[in-house]
Amino acid sequence: MPYKDPEKKKAYAKAYYEAHREKGKASSKAYYEAHPEKIKAKAKAYYEAHREKGKASSKAYYEAHREEIKAKAKPYYEAHREKGKTYQKAYREAHPEEIKASSKAYREKEARMERAYFAMAMMANASKLLNLKTKQTPPREKGERWKL
Repeated sequence: MPYKDPEKKKAYAKAYYEAHREKGKASSKAYYEAHPEKIKAKAKAYYEAHREKGKASSKAYYEAHREEIKAKAKPYYEAHREKGKTYQKAYREAHPEEIKASSKAYREKEARMERAYFAMAMMANASKLLNLKTKQTPPREKGERWKL
């Protein structure tokens, strides 16, 4: 009997798989076509349940193989630079409002930072003019305005 010996068992399983391979493919395809939502929901549930584990595994692998990954990625990016630019252009054309909003937020942040730097410069300049360390104000003529 082929089930007693591990080698014979393996050979029998392989032969059975080869003989019924097309039938299994056809039944799998038919099931997927009949229940696509069910399969997608199951895949999503699995992803949700194992997301953190997968992210941790990916991060650990990247940390362990960082140099190797970068060495492989650099020639690819250089060879496919135009393809990446095409994708960027397509994204910009497909999402103009999103890009406009993000660039508007960036410009607002830059303006706030510029105002903050200006205020700090004004305070530094004012402290020099007022000479806060000695609590003395510099002499000035009547009617003269402070130059900041």
